[in-house]
Amino acid sequence: MASTPRTAATTKYAGSDQLQVRDFPAEAGHEESMLVINGCAGKHFQQYLIDTDSVEVARLMSTITKYLDDERGLTDYRFKIKDARYAAGWEAVVFYGGSNDERTGPLRVERCMSCEMDCPLSVGLTGKDDGGPTSRDTLLFTENESINCWLDAKARPVLILTPTRHVRRLGDLDANEMADLWSAVGKVMREWGVQ
Repeated sequence: MASTPRTAATTKYAGSDQLQVRDFPAEAGHEESMLVINGCAGKHFQQYLIDTDSVEVARLMSTITKYLDDERGLTDYRFKIKDARYAAGWEAVVFYGGSNDERTGPLRVERCMSCEMDCPLSVGLTGKDDGGPTSRDTLLFTENESINCWLDAKARPVLILTPTRHVRRLGDLDANEMADLWSAVGKVMREWGVQ
C-alpha cells in the first residue's frame, strides 16, 4: 500500500542564519514528524563539500545542529542529507518523534562504543556487556585524529562517522571537529562511492 503524501509544510526562517525550514508534523500514515532544512541551492551535496571551504561547511552544519538541539530541543532524531529532488541543491531531512517518541536519545550505558575501541558491540546493541566483537573490529579509518569511520554495528548498509572524543550531541563538537567530520563525510563519498 502506497503511503499518502504529507500535508503541505509550514515554512519558516529560523536561527541566526535564517535557515529555511519546512515543518511536516506527524499525521495519518506518517508516524514521525519531519523537518526539511534547505542547504545550498545550485550544488548537489558532494559538489558542495568539494567546492566549499571546510570552515564554511562546519559553520552551516553547526547552525543546523544548534537549531535542532537548542531551538527545537530534539535529543533523538535521524539526520539525513540528500540532494534536492527537482533541482541542483541539497537539503537536510530530520525525522523525529513517532514510535521512538518515548526515547530520550542513545542507550544510557557506562561504556561508549564510539569512544572505547575495546567496548563490546553488545553494549550499544542491547545495553549489556556480553563480550564478543568490539568497536575496534568495525573501525575503517580515523580522519585527522578526531573522527572515526565505522561499519554499522547492526549490519545496516551504512557507514557511521563519530568524533573520537565522547560528545552527547553534534552541537557539542568544536569548530575543528565539525570541519573534520564533514571532511570525513566528503572522503567517504568520494573514495567509497557513497551518494
